[in-house]
Amino acid sequence: ITAATFVGDQLYGYACTFYGFGALVPYGVVKIDPITGDYTLLYQVSMATGLLLNDMTYDPVTETIYGIQFGEDMENPTKSYSNIYTIDPETGIVDSVARVDYLLYAIAADVTGDLYGVARDMTLDSKSTQNSFLIKIPAEDIAVGDYPAERVGNQKLGYNVYYQQSMEFDRTTHRLWWF
Repeated sequence: ITAATFVGDQLYGYACTFYGFGALVPYGVVKIDPITGDYTLLYQVSMATGLLLNDMTYDPVTETIYGIQFGEDMENPTKSYSNIYTIDPETGIVDSVARVDYLLYAIAADVTGDLYGVARDMTLDSKSTQNSFLIKIPAEDIAVGDYPAERVGNQKLGYNVYYQQSMEFDRTTHRLWWF
């Protein structure tokens, strides 16, 4: 499972098959029983798509599941980007809805429907503890089909953002947790 989110008491995930170092092959969107760990395949993703979701979140306002996939450009890092997807909770179908010019490693929806993400500054070394910052995509823009990702302030988060990450809002305290 490379990404997961709860919708009420139901857990949804994005499953891949691991074939060794650096070899993740897409499997599909699954519904997971949080008690037993058993899962049901909702939608099988074609290996040819290369779709590997990094993180998922649930927007309680619009009742939408979002997923992200980053496209890191190793030749020209400043041209890296991320795709944002919606995931149908009934069918598991994954639809691309936007491309943002930030390399997002994690995404979370707050109680107002705004999306937040942890992005990597591609002008800095991947090992730098100053390469991460927070972005926001306002709910009112999402509602009209626009996804303008904007930095939240100029402050760096002070941690290296690389490899698998996740984040989520505590819906009772509005505190953002990043793992």
